[in-house]
Amino acid sequence: MHSGTSSLAEIAYGFDLESLYLRIDPREGSFDAWEPDLGLRITISSKTIITIELIPSRSIDPLEEKFSVLKNGKALVFRETGVQCSVNELTEVAIPFALLGSNPKDELTFYVETIGNKLVRDRWPREGYIVLHAPDEDFERRLWLV
Repeated sequence: MHSGTSSLAEIAYGFDLESLYLRIDPREGSFDAWEPDLGLRITISSKTIITIELIPSRSIDPLEEKFSVLKNGKALVFRETGVQCSVNELTEVAIPFALLGSNPKDELTFYVETIGNKLVRDRWPREGYIVLHAPDEDFERRLWLV
């Protein structure tokens, strides 16, 4: 794995009762400046392991698939997963908790990797995982109690 400067500046996440939302910002400029073979791999673990791979560069062949979703290592038809992706200046991804098989309060972990030539170049966080719990119907009340 590459240990120099990361190609990512920030990863933010949030959720509602239906989905986990991720925002991934590149370090410099936009994803348009990325090499054509450089991609992102998002791995989320709960009762199942969901891997989302995407190529944010707009310079790839428009007929080539930019997004793929694997569930426990098996490819799914992207349009049937409920996953939504947008790649522009930054990348935004919405992953339904139903796809993860998560129940309220279940622990979820995730990490993001940059991939080039099928090799991991960088990982966020560098070690371990980002840990959160699937929300239940009272999560907003608990978080916004004043």
